[in-house]
Amino acid sequence: CNLFYASLSNCTIPMRTISFIIFFIFSVLVAGSGLALAEVPGKPVVIITIDAESINHDDCKVSLPEQFDLKIDGTSCGITRIMSICDRHNVKATFFLNVYEYRKYGEKPLKDIATFMDHNGFDVELHTHPQWAYDKERNMMYQYSLNEQMQIIKDGKDLLKKWINKEPVIHRAGAYSANENTLEALRVNGIYYDSSFRYAYPTCLLQNLGLKRNYISVSHDVYEIPVNVFTLERSASGFGFLTPIRSIAKYDIDSVDAAPLMQAIDKGIEDRFDVIVLFLHSPSFIKEYTEKRHVPDVVDMDEFDTVLNYIEKRGLRVMTFRAFISETNWNKVALQGSDPLPVVHTKINTLKFLGKKAGLNSGNVRQVITITAGVILILLIVFISILRKKAHVQKSG
Repeated sequence: CNLFYASLSNCTIPMRTISFIIFFIFSVLVAGSGLALAEVPGKPVVIITIDAESINHDDCKVSLPEQFDLKIDGTSCGITRIMSICDRHNVKATFFLNVYEYRKYGEKPLKDIATFMDHNGFDVELHTHPQWAYDKERNMMYQYSLNEQMQIIKDGKDLLKKWINKEPVIHRAGAYSANENTLEALRVNGIYYDSSFRYAYPTCLLQNLGLKRNYISVSHDVYEIPVNVFTLERSASGFGFLTPIRSIAKYDIDSVDAAPLMQAIDKGIEDRFDVIVLFLHSPSFIKEYTEKRHVPDVVDMDEFDTVLNYIEKRGLRVMTFRAFISETNWNKVALQGSDPLPVVHTKINTLKFLGKKAGLNSGNVRQVITITAGVILILLIVFISILRKKAHVQKSG
């Protein structure tokens, strides 16, 4: 050390240059060791969440056990594919597992899925679709009384504890169908974090509690970490005179393309969100849900990969909910007073745009195109026939 300081004192190189050299060497060593420099203050944390559930209840077209390691024509497109893409990017995700499906499939398949996720470093949390275990006629959590919801949540909590030896730290209601009783039932069961609030969603009955659309809020002593949303404005080239199609969208690989999702991520950074919840479902990579034929959704796989690359490029930290809750000093969490709703603009196919403006879905649009083409063909035939008749009359005259 004395030799080092002596050499520095005799050195003619400016200290600013020496400091830069030391910082550069330190940065190279940190990068090479696989460590990360601290995130830029104020940037949101990204939490990837997957609602793990069967497609529907009575007529299950792709069951949760089938989705686990599903391969179609040699292409992996199930839960393990989601996990493998996350692993390729060195990130982990939170699976909200609908544990209540054990009533149909037995405990072992559900336990095996939960155990596999947990053993591979993924977070397994509680997802409540009560119709699977309680009442087929009541799909929504808000349809159950406070005492019933307390029991539903307790049963789910006990199952996860039994299967993976971990109690859930956060909950999400199926179809976002929580109400005030849900929050109270969580509190009674010692679960103080929830991610059921989705702004302006019809089956979410938390709309009148003063919760923030994109920031962490508190109600009934439960921290609400919302499903982030933004206004998506879609238009078509050449039709600027028509108002865009506006909808409230979530940060969802299924329903929003990668380009507008990346814009929305930028908006979340600008608005200093606490968290950006990136949303998937366990069958997100299955394109068609028909019993006769399932098709891998390769486009969504690529889009997920693209979005994860962009998150890395923007220097955002990806965490599971369990890790985020554990590492956050909740006593010092500053609850935001503002409540921004970002706006993202995107262009879509002209026919799709006009079809949506007319209130048609994709199937209706195809039908309209087919019918219109048929009508045009018939009119063309009639027009040619009239011209021929007219020419024949003129020739006869």
